[in-house]
Amino acid sequence: MADTMSKWESIREGANDVERLIGQKQYNLAMIKARQTLEIMVSVLASRYGMETQDLSSTIDELYRAGVLSRTSAEHYHKIRMIGNKAAHEADDNPTGANVAYHLLSQELYTFAHDYGNQRPVRRSSQRSARSGRDDDVRPAGSGRKKRSGGREKIFIVVAIILAVLLIIGIVKLIGDRSKKEVETQPETEMQIAIETAPPIPETVPEPETEPPTEAPKQYVISAGTVNIREAPNTDCKILVQLHAGDPVNIIEDYDAEWAKIDLNGTEAYVNKQFIKAAEEVPAEEAEPE
Repeated sequence: MADTMSKWESIREGANDVERLIGQKQYNLAMIKARQTLEIMVSVLASRYGMETQDLSSTIDELYRAGVLSRTSAEHYHKIRMIGNKAAHEADDNPTGANVAYHLLSQELYTFAHDYGNQRPVRRSSQRSARSGRDDDVRPAGSGRKKRSGGREKIFIVVAIILAVLLIIGIVKLIGDRSKKEVETQPETEMQIAIETAPPIPETVPEPETEPPTEAPKQYVISAGTVNIREAPNTDCKILVQLHAGDPVNIIEDYDAEWAKIDLNGTEAYVNKQFIKAAEEVPAEEAEPE
């Protein structure tokens, strides 16, 4: 008696812990706790009906074959077990799985409390008694199954309606979560399809740059009688050579407004720009040196 009450308290606390963990968004722990609570429920049922406790899956199947669990309850038990296994072995942290496990556990806990929580086990069928080795025909006088009263039938109807409503709410919430995920992933999928089906952008080959034609350098000549060609652009520096009127001059660049840099047989030299003119500006007879 004391052991049964202790296990019942553990079952209720386990269900409350599952709800609390979901509220804290610890979905992995919630699914594992739901499976642990289910193990206690299965252990109590197996002990109540004198069955040997095997692994969780086999014990659930044995309770179903013995008529202790309905088909729906057995399916719910297996669903909670599989969700808990996935959380424990694959570190699943999915809020949908945690909510499903909690709703199924809540439904089965209600059934467990009303159908299996009595001190005297309820024998559901003669088939279960035959499989468990019990003889229902040999019982003390007055120990036969009593017909359920009309009030108890009403209670079961109300319980069935509540369970149906809870099941519908769980299904609607599960469908809503899946629809939300589909809506969230739809734009990304459409974008990927658009990217995959977009025509390739033709590569533009840049046209080679063409350098503008270089103009032939203008020819310059000495315009004065005799002009000093200096080493630097000032009148105080060394005179390299003297050129005469009409002598050609190869201009490299303008040094400043007064002097020009010239090429004097491979040597840089300077000439005053007022003593040179473009060759086309000098008449032919003047261009010839005297």
